Amino acid sequence: MSHYHEQLITISTKSLLKIVFFGLLLWFLWFVRDILFLFFVALLFAALIEPFANWLSKHRIPRGLAVLFVVLGLFGIIAMLMTMLMPIILSEGLSLSENFGALWDRFLSGAVVLKDFASQMGILDQITASAHSFEPDIAMAATGIFSTVTGLFQSVFSIILVIVLTYYLVVQEDVAKQFFKAVAPDHYRPYISQLIARIRYKLGYWLRGQLVLSLLVGVLVYIGLLILGVEYALLLALFAAIMEVVPYLGPVIAAVPPMFVAFSGSEQSMISALMVLLLFI
Repeated sequence: MSHYHEQLITISTKSLLKIVFFGLLLWFLWFVRDILFLFFVALLFAALIEPFANWLSKHRIPRGLAVLFVVLGLFGIIAMLMTMLMPIILSEGLSLSENFGALWDRFLSGAVVLKDFASQMGILDQITASAHSFEPDIAMAATGIFSTVTGLFQSVFSIILVIVLTYYLVVQEDVAKQFFKAVAPDHYRPYISQLIARIRYKLGYWLRGQLVLSLLVGVLVYIGLLILGVEYALLLALFAAIMEVVPYLGPVIAAVPPMFVAFSGSEQSMISALMVLLLFI
């Protein structure tokens, strides 16, 4: 004889309100995601420039004026670099997307061992067809990425908002600390104050060190690729600089596209690829 036990599940009004509140909070965060992204960018810029503003303010320059000088100088440098480099990067990106199929064909013709193995396994035709099918996708992706970046920096509202937020976060250096202290219980406030100070200190040092390292890697890779005669040197150097942010695997990933281009675009393909590999080592 079977016995059935009925189990009654009840949800309290308080739990239901918490679920509704959490859902509304997620919806609100998704709705203002663009503003949150701009705030995060401003927070990074603030952590980057705060030591320079502190140094100027220690030399009898009003903090507001010191922050203004640093902010305008930083964004002026960024605007100048984008004006100089973006047309070249865009041109190289579109050229690479258009010629990717031809580069893949030359890669297969140079990689005899790989070609024979793929042919024996019966997957050579599929790989070649897939490489050619990527061509319009890469073109679309390259165009989309550069359009997004260009659109972001062409947006006057976004630029002004980031500048204002950066200025405010550095001038009002204790605004985050005051906010969290206001909403936290009394016995947690000293710990939260110290935690925020440590986060800002470590974030600023990490960001400045990472920018210097990425810039150094990008410049060295660009010079090395120019010397080796590898096409799309600026685009590949920019990719290497960005990948430097990724621990351990970043440099490995960054070396793959230059080796592919060097192997596919040179008569002495193997030597060129090995030289590029040595450059990254």
